[in-house]
Amino acid sequence: MLLRALATSLLLGAAAVSPVVPVTIAQTVQTSPAAPVSELVHATGLDAVFTQFGPSLMASAREERLTRDPIFLEHWDAATREVFDPVLLQRELERQLLGAISTEDIDELLVFCDSPFGQRITALERAVSQLPPGEQGRVIGMGQIKLRNATALRRAHLDEMMDLTSAETFVSLVGQSVRAMLLGMSLFNQNGDIDIPWADIDAQVDAMMPTLMTDLLDVQKAMLAYTYADLDADNLERYLRFLRTPAAQTFYARANTALATITASAMHRFGAALARRLARVDV
Repeated sequence: MLLRALATSLLLGAAAVSPVVPVTIAQTVQTSPAAPVSELVHATGLDAVFTQFGPSLMASAREERLTRDPIFLEHWDAATREVFDPVLLQRELERQLLGAISTEDIDELLVFCDSPFGQRITALERAVSQLPPGEQGRVIGMGQIKLRNATALRRAHLDEMMDLTSAETFVSLVGQSVRAMLLGMSLFNQNGDIDIPWADIDAQVDAMMPTLMTDLLDVQKAMLAYTYADLDADNLERYLRFLRTPAAQTFYARANTALATITASAMHRFGAALARRLARVDV
């Protein structure tokens, strides 16, 4: 649910995401213990995070003018596709969530996702997640206008929505994107035995994160203001009542932790894969 809207705000410039169609409980044939977790990952939009992440890295290498060297970019893209395979990353996410969320909590979350109100929330989020890249900046601007014109109550609702879903943890995904760009700059023009300066890269990311955090949280809030603009105060409160439940709180805490852990581990593998490829060529 809300994670889809947050993912869209955090991974601006990525290729448009394929539609994430929630699967209703009646449609799912639960053939394994992991089936309900897989259904929940689809229903809440977590699969969109990994669908976006790889294309975002490939686009960022060009938009940030990391290099124009076609050979380097070819290996960058190949390493990205190898490591940030959305199917494999989603499988790992489901594995981690399987033992972290009770069956009762999963059932409670799926009942909400499958309800008419849950489907309405999903439709609003899906519309935003499918925006073409060129439209995202305009939407953020519109969200910022809505925030400026919002009542104190509505701003408080949006602030609580971000707090309940641990938005700061989600920003770590963007930190990994920055980490990737710094990695690329450190490896460009290297070949042979390549030593990745992870300590220096991480120190630079840590120095940038406070400012980055503030900017990205502002973007997130603007995206949420736009996404849920059609919900009146009563319906926003209704959604917040769901987000406050122990089941939802457990899910968001575990999901955000898993996303951060999986992406950080994948970034190390990405660095190794890129270094391995570059060791064999001159760039």
